[in-house]
Amino acid sequence: MSGESGESGESGESGETVGLALSQYSLAPYLPGALITTYDGIVGPWPVNGPEQGPGDVPTDVDARMRRWEARVRAHVLDFELLSAFIVKSDSAGTQPTATLLIRDGAGEHELAKLVRPSAADLRKYQLEHVHNYADLRRDRAAEILSQISGIETFFYRLVPVHPERHRFTIELMAAFYRALVSTEMRMKHALAVPRPVEFSPQIMPMIQTPGHSSFPAGHAAESFMLATVLSALMQKGNPPYSDWDIHLARLAARISVNRVIAGVHFPIDLAAGLVLGLTVGRYFVALAKGAGEVTPYEFVGGETYGRSEFPWGSFPWSEILKPTVKLPAFITRISDPFRLSTPPEPTKKEDRSPLRWLWDEAVKEWQ
Repeated sequence: MSGESGESGESGESGETVGLALSQYSLAPYLPGALITTYDGIVGPWPVNGPEQGPGDVPTDVDARMRRWEARVRAHVLDFELLSAFIVKSDSAGTQPTATLLIRDGAGEHELAKLVRPSAADLRKYQLEHVHNYADLRRDRAAEILSQISGIETFFYRLVPVHPERHRFTIELMAAFYRALVSTEMRMKHALAVPRPVEFSPQIMPMIQTPGHSSFPAGHAAESFMLATVLSALMQKGNPPYSDWDIHLARLAARISVNRVIAGVHFPIDLAAGLVLGLTVGRYFVALAKGAGEVTPYEFVGGETYGRSEFPWGSFPWSEILKPTVKLPAFITRISDPFRLSTPPEPTKKEDRSPLRWLWDEAVKEWQ
C-alpha cells in the first residue's frame, strides 16, 4: 500500500490485453527507433495554422479531474489533503511524556488522540514477562507473523470480498488512509521513543528483526484497527447485510496486533495504545470522507493504569468495537465531548468538493 504503488486496479490488464502489454516491453530496446521511423512516415508537414481541434479548458468539476488522473497522481493529491489536517504536539515535561494528535478544520484545532508514555520501569516490571510467555506461540504463528511484516491489508482483502478490478477505488481509498496513518504514527512514536522488548533482556530474542523505531504505540495495531473501522463503515454504507462482519474484522485486527507480541517486538501495552490510535483516526477518516459526522477524542495512559494487563480477550466488545458510538474498553478514556466536523455535507459548487469525498463515493458504489 505504498504511495508510489497505489495504482492497484488502475493498471490491472485483463486477460485479453496483458499479452499486448507484455509484447511492448519485450521490444523495448527497439521501440524508440521504431516510433521515430513511424513518425517520419506518417506525420507529414505541420499545418500552417496548427491543429483545427484540441482539448478544452481543464474541467472545474473535481469529479472529472479525479477520474481523469492516473492512480499515482490521485494518491499524491489525497496524501496532501489528509496529512495537511494533522498536527502532533508532544510534551516531555514531567515523568509521563505525552504525544497528542490534533486535527485542524474550519473551526480550528481539535484533539483527536492522546497517548501517555509508559516508563521503562513499568515495562520491565509489568509487561516484559508477557512478551516472554507469548513466545510459546511462535511456531504456530510463524507463517502469519512473517506474512504480516508488511502487507497486512492482504489479510483484510481475503476476509472481505475485495477484488482489484471490482474494487479499485476501495483499494485506493484504503491505501491513502494507510499511508496517512503510518506517517502520523511514526511522528507520535518519535515523540514518545519507547524502548523495544529486546532492549531489556536477551531472553526475549525476537523471531524477526526488531524495527528501528519506538515500540509505543504499536503500528500494526493502529493500522489494523483503522483498516477494520473504515472497511466496516464502507461496506455497511453500501450494503447493510455486511453489518454482522464487524466481529470478524475486529478479530482479525486483534490477531494481527497480538502476533507482534508473539514475535517479540512489542509489549501488550503497545497494542492498547495502537488500538486507541487506530480506532479514533479510523472514525475521523470516515467522518472526513463523508463530509459530516461526530468524532470522539480518546486518551490512553500507559504505565500503572494498564499494569500487568495483556490484550483484553475476554471482555473485548468484538461486535461493537468498530461502531462510531460504542463505549470503548475501560483502559481508554474520553478526552472531551465529541466534536462535529465543520466541513459542510456537500458544497454548493462542485469545484469545491473534496477529492477525498469523490473517492469515498466511488468506493461506496463498488459495494452496492
